[in-house]
Amino acid sequence: MKVGDILNTGEKIKLARKRAGLTQKELGEKLGITYQQIGQYENGKRQPKLETLNKIADALDADVWNLYDGYTLKPALPNEHFWTAYLDEKLKQLGCSIGYNEEDAFLWINYPDGTLEVTEENLKDLDKSTLSYLKFKLEELKQEHIEDFRPKK
Repeated sequence: MKVGDILNTGEKIKLARKRAGLTQKELGEKLGITYQQIGQYENGKRQPKLETLNKIADALDADVWNLYDGYTLKPALPNEHFWTAYLDEKLKQLGCSIGYNEEDAFLWINYPDGTLEVTEENLKDLDKSTLSYLKFKLEELKQEHIEDFRPKK
C-alpha cells in the first residue's frame, strides 16, 4: 500500500482489524462468523451486507462509513458516503431532503417550510439516531407480539 492508494472495503476492514489488534479468528468469534468469512471479505471475494458491515464496524470501534468502499454504490452527494443515500431516502418520506453546494461545501436539510444549514456531523448523528430508534421500535414490536415470536433454535 502506498500513500494515496484507494482502499476497497476488504482492505479497510483488514486495516481496522489490525489496528484493533485482532486476528481474523478473533474478529469472527466476536461477530459469530467464521474466520474464513472474514478472510473472504478482506480479500474481496465477498462483500459484506450492510448489516454485517455495521457489526464489523462496531466490533472494531470504527465508523461504518470509513470501512465502506464508496465505489460500489452511487453516492447521494458529491464526495459523500453510502449512508447519506439511506438517510436522504428516509428524509424524502417526511417531505425533506439533503442539499449540498459543491462550491462552498455547505450542507443543508430542505424542510417543507425552509432550509436548515447542517454539518456532516449533524447528518451522521441523525443517521445514528434513526438506526437506534428503529432498533428500539423493532424490540417494542417484538414484545407487543411476543406470542408470535419464534426464537432460533
